[in-house]
Amino acid sequence: MDETAGGVAEGEPTQKKSRKKWWIIGTVIVLFLCLAVTAVATLSGLGIYSFYKTVAAPVGPIKDHLAAVNDGDYEKAYSYCSNKFKKETSYDEFVQIVEGNPQIFKSKKSSFGQIDIKNGIATVNGSITGKDGTVTPMVYQLVKEEGKWKILYFSDRESQDQEDEGDDI
Repeated sequence: MDETAGGVAEGEPTQKKSRKKWWIIGTVIVLFLCLAVTAVATLSGLGIYSFYKTVAAPVGPIKDHLAAVNDGDYEKAYSYCSNKFKKETSYDEFVQIVEGNPQIFKSKKSSFGQIDIKNGIATVNGSITGKDGTVTPMVYQLVKEEGKWKILYFSDRESQDQEDEGDDI
């Protein structure tokens, strides 16, 4: 091998440049792949979040309604009801329904998992656990008013099976 003054063989600088070039290309490819994977994951996540947000949205007013009842703020609880509900059920009747069913409305826990939205009406099935430990299966129907979901109808599923459709608790 011919050596130069620095003790490096003549062919080595070309190999170092070649290795450096491949190292740079490899790094750029890895960074591009990381960016692509991040973009796909973000877009997929937004799609899932958007779907979840749309389907789960009707549960929020139900939870807020129950929280207001538990706080004794019946006016606030009534505000989560739709205009149609309010036309059919006065505030005083609403209070009677709530106070007449403490095993349902004085709750410590609620769970709503089955949500079906058709023709602008969300039907939400779940259960409410009263402070006394009673678990009551419930169905709520909600409708959008001024961009917000409002309670149109609610019933325990046991009496819903026994009563005509459309009757409240």
